[in-house]
Amino acid sequence: MKESYYPNMLRNLDKPPTPLSSAYLQADFIEMLCLAQPERTVDIHDVHFRFKQGAELDRDSEYETLSQIDAEKFDRQHTRILEWFHYIASRGEIFRELYPFYFDKSTQRVVLKKNLTNIHKLYLYLLMASSLRCFNPTDFNVIGNTFEMISALALKQYFGDQSRVHVFAAGSSSQYTGNKYAKIKRLAQDLRDELLILCDTFARTDTGDEGLDIVGWLPPTDSISGMIIVFGQCACTEDWEEKQSSSAFNKWSQLIRFTARPVNAIFIPFCFRDTSGGWYKRHRIHDAILIDRLRIVQLLESYPLPQMSFAERINETIDNALDHANSI
Repeated sequence: MKESYYPNMLRNLDKPPTPLSSAYLQADFIEMLCLAQPERTVDIHDVHFRFKQGAELDRDSEYETLSQIDAEKFDRQHTRILEWFHYIASRGEIFRELYPFYFDKSTQRVVLKKNLTNIHKLYLYLLMASSLRCFNPTDFNVIGNTFEMISALALKQYFGDQSRVHVFAAGSSSQYTGNKYAKIKRLAQDLRDELLILCDTFARTDTGDEGLDIVGWLPPTDSISGMIIVFGQCACTEDWEEKQSSSAFNKWSQLIRFTARPVNAIFIPFCFRDTSGGWYKRHRIHDAILIDRLRIVQLLESYPLPQMSFAERINETIDNALDHANSI
């Protein structure tokens, strides 16, 4: 029997992620709970049940156990969880037919759709990539590598057929191999720009990627330098905001003398949106193009997903997660 990519799936669902004030994280938590339930549905009481004693739910940051709180405080807790469910309802309006769940207003329940399309499965995979704490740590690299490939394909769709897009990340690239110096030298050649570093700048054993996960460019009609370039970082963890500068011009301009300044981008599997579809918190985006779950799904909506090199992995991951729901 073929070994599964994720033999131990959907862990650590006994409490939500922090901070509790981030509705987009709590919505992901509820959607993961929905996947973990054999009935593929979750309501407010299911979320209450998952909180350990001492869960912090009140806006005033007081720690309370369910056995101690009075009716008024319980109502405040209930109201906060209800806000998360209403936030999920807004996702259905934003993603429309691309959303794999639906919100039943009459029963206040989130339900997984029975007939999942390929784009639904892509959404679910991005949901899982944004919920790494639910997986075995040994599987993080597989999830991260797959997300890099998804992000590269999304950038290719954004750029168009004439563009060149490659994964640069260490251990994942087929275009850029060898040690760090060799990879950066090859990158400078591809971009037709001048390499500023010497072969002894980095240790010969250093095979890192210097914070660059994805590179894309649109070649001009001639063979000289000066083109539209995108440098991208992929981040599957909740500290993605701190990683936005990893692939920024200020860092890479010390390594390559660019004729045209590259555009910095950050790819995240999170749905960083408010209830209207705008950015959840605009001020958290720093000098970067943010490509979040909504943009990725929309960019790949028309792409023939079965032709993706990682389509089998996505299907296996989703099927395995749902098959293991009974053991949660």
